[in-house]
Amino acid sequence: MTTGRKSRRLSFQRAVLGETRALWMHVDLHRFVNGLIFGLLLAALVAAVNFQHTWPGAEQAIGHSLLILALCTICSIYLVTFESRRIRAFRAIGSVGILSIIPIAAAVWLPDFGLPVHVNPVVMVAFIFGIVYSERTAVMLSLMLCVLIGLSLQITHPRQLGAMPYDLAVVLFAGATVAALGCGKIRKRSKLLKLGLLSAVVQVALIAAAALRAGGPLDYRDAIFGFTNGIVWAVLVTALLPLIEQVFKVATGISLLELSDQSHPLLRQLSLEAPGTYHHSLILGNLAESAGEAIGINSLMLRVGAYYHDVGKLAKPEYFVENEEMQGSMHSNLSPTMSALIITAHTKDGAQLARDKGLPEPIVDLIQQHHGTSLVEFFYHRAKELNGTQVDPELFRHPGPKPQTKEAGVLLLVDSVESASRALPEPTPSRIARQVHDVINRKLIDGQLDECELTLTDVHKIEQNLIRSLTSVFHGRIKYPEPDEPITGRDQNGR
Repeated sequence: MTTGRKSRRLSFQRAVLGETRALWMHVDLHRFVNGLIFGLLLAALVAAVNFQHTWPGAEQAIGHSLLILALCTICSIYLVTFESRRIRAFRAIGSVGILSIIPIAAAVWLPDFGLPVHVNPVVMVAFIFGIVYSERTAVMLSLMLCVLIGLSLQITHPRQLGAMPYDLAVVLFAGATVAALGCGKIRKRSKLLKLGLLSAVVQVALIAAAALRAGGPLDYRDAIFGFTNGIVWAVLVTALLPLIEQVFKVATGISLLELSDQSHPLLRQLSLEAPGTYHHSLILGNLAESAGEAIGINSLMLRVGAYYHDVGKLAKPEYFVENEEMQGSMHSNLSPTMSALIITAHTKDGAQLARDKGLPEPIVDLIQQHHGTSLVEFFYHRAKELNGTQVDPELFRHPGPKPQTKEAGVLLLVDSVESASRALPEPTPSRIARQVHDVINRKLIDGQLDECELTLTDVHKIEQNLIRSLTSVFHGRIKYPEPDEPITGRDQNGR
């Protein structure tokens, strides 16, 4: 390579590296600015609630506002960084803000009505954040809210409560943490009630500890209300669970288990009108669930998403190879372009059908994204054979979008690998391993996993899991010997 070519290559590499760094700086700056704006708005709401009740004076108000702003900004930046996909919509951001204000407003105004401060809905908010986001995020937000409750009470009720705001913050944070840490995988409504009971017990114990620290007797009224606090909010969250799923567009384990019932009308329709697709979906559900468990993501979501991922084929089931009957392929008299249009339409049709049937939005997303923008290779190559090399590959791609979550990325890989493995003439373990590796490599090179959060380590674990699972599915069988004489089921006497 000449010196000039080396110099041009180095310049190109530096330019690409510079553009990449600039892009990452833009992404991080964009998130940081969003966090600042959201934190500023939340801090303004908290300060407004406090100062509307009590005006402490200019100097105290400024210091109080700065503390609130710092706390809200830190938590907001955390939220838009680690939960950016779920709080992208304005409705989700607004819901987080409203939920955050409720416990603070309750802490400020409840004492004015003679109600104990221990009846605070921060436990309910922790339940909701744990269900909607993650246990870690729910604990982080609960900590922010409990500190803000302590600061608010110090400004609005300094003489009535004395040092109690700090004790109250610890009590409420402990109860909220117990609630949040159990919300990761809820598959039974009774689990919410158990968590509420445990949260109530923890709060009563800490109320007693605070009384001992203060050197006074236990206020049984506070203990009773602290116990009630955990139970009541757990019951309320259980009752409002469908509304929470609707507002935040999430699917809990409870609703996913209900959708996994094979008597669901949509699955029944699929089994009757597209039996080949239905059988493929059942197998895919087991494979996807196992692959999800291998990398520690929502395996139940994957199983249910796999059951419904091809419901769009109900529009034209006979045009898909697994449902073809003895009359042969329906594509024999169609152009490759028309065939590709029919094939690629099933993701859009499936998403619309799923919405019409009331399926949760995460399942709709899996239906839309399970092919990404992959190429329909069979009809693309047929078009090239008929029309030469001048064929636009974009006409033969699925509409997308590309997978946006780990679950969608796993479903794309598992679906592609399972379909390709069925075409193997002799599915020996070595051939299956080679096929799995080749299919996953093609998806990586095609950029189908660029927008989801799967790492190369995750992809390697998925590959190894699929090799084991598919080897078990396509295991060899012993050939039974032909009987020497026909078996009639009668003895030697003809009986």
